[in-house]
Amino acid sequence: MLGCIAALLLLVIASWLLFIRDSGPIPRRYARGLDFTLYYPTTLPQGYGVDRQSFKRQGNVLIFSIFAPQNRNIAVSQQAIPLDMPVRQTTTTPLQIPGQKQFSSAIGTVHIGLWGDKYVTDIVSEQTWIILNTTGFTANEATSIARSFNRAD
Repeated sequence: MLGCIAALLLLVIASWLLFIRDSGPIPRRYARGLDFTLYYPTTLPQGYGVDRQSFKRQGNVLIFSIFAPQNRNIAVSQQAIPLDMPVRQTTTTPLQIPGQKQFSSAIGTVHIGLWGDKYVTDIVSEQTWIILNTTGFTANEATSIARSFNRAD
């Protein structure tokens, strides 16, 4: 009887610790040890959402996915701003790349455009570089997704 009570108590404590560890918008097991501000899309458009099963870490980079209508997916990565920040692809021709734009959001500067052969949205905040693979999305969709990010306190 005492063994059953002890086992039940351990099960309750383990469940509680698991809940605490993974509560919040970003599961703590993935956020722990990162030394930059994390952001989370809190106001996504109708039909979009974060895939809670997609969170993972690769070194000091947090990765997750946003699902969208019609089985589309946006891959998101967040990392500390690198010392050798890559230069964005620009064109020297007078033609503007369709959908390319730059604007300020609540968390930083947003750039939407080509990066190699991919349509990418990136957000540069004070400490964090957020990259979203928005290939297959319109500039308006990419803009709405970028504007949805807020601090993940």
